[in-house]
Amino acid sequence: MLWLSLKEREVDPLKERFLQGKPLGLPLYDIHGHLGGFSRDYPVFSGRVEQLVAEMDRLGVKRCLVFPIGIYGAEFQFQNDKVIQACQKYRQHFSGLALVNLNYPEKEIIKELERCRQAGLVGAKLIAAYQGAPAEGPGIEAVCEYASHHRWVVLNHGWGSLEFLKKILETYRQAQYVCGHLWLAAASLVNKYDHLWMCTCAFLSPESLPEAVRTMRADRLCWGSDLSDLHWGFTLGPIVLSSLPLKVKKRILSSNTRELFRKIGVES
Repeated sequence: MLWLSLKEREVDPLKERFLQGKPLGLPLYDIHGHLGGFSRDYPVFSGRVEQLVAEMDRLGVKRCLVFPIGIYGAEFQFQNDKVIQACQKYRQHFSGLALVNLNYPEKEIIKELERCRQAGLVGAKLIAAYQGAPAEGPGIEAVCEYASHHRWVVLNHGWGSLEFLKKILETYRQAQYVCGHLWLAAASLVNKYDHLWMCTCAFLSPESLPEAVRTMRADRLCWGSDLSDLHWGFTLGPIVLSSLPLKVKKRILSSNTRELFRKIGVES
């Protein structure tokens, strides 16, 4: 069984502290977070940046990779400005990704990426499905080419087919790539390519996390909270309260994402 037993609780300090409502005593690194304060589809409570930073400090979340929560239409520059402002004010807490609308011409997409790079952002967030754009369209390749040139990270809500993701990994090799949500079918690619990372959010069944650990390399699984629309506890709990070995939990919650930050030039 993957879930709690009295014997396990006695030997796992992360479980004990979590169940007592205490910080885990482990520096946490979050690979998937949204800023912006509002969203069309998700209720956001206590979403002001100052509130999020205070909760990060309480829980021991050292750094979060963040991008806009408003992801749909023509307001992506406005949303990116919110992320830029937060990252500049809280440099020790946030590293930001630029959102682009993949329905726009390639010239406009690259223009916005360059603007955000000059402002200090470290990568791009893609979410074609919510924008009504093709999941494997030319805009995605343009973003990945730009990211590879600047050694950025690209987090994509969904990469389309495995064949398309493999093409991206083979063609634009100098960037880091993140599957923004747990995608068990991509295990073979995660295991083969050093520059592909798998976010854990949001596993919705007890079987999905152990399956990921069983089939994927342990140094490429990274905890993602999906803040601000979800609280950290929602995604921490299934990891901390599992029967995974303590060293695996620490990799997922801390050292793996910290290594990703190092690869894109972010000191954490």
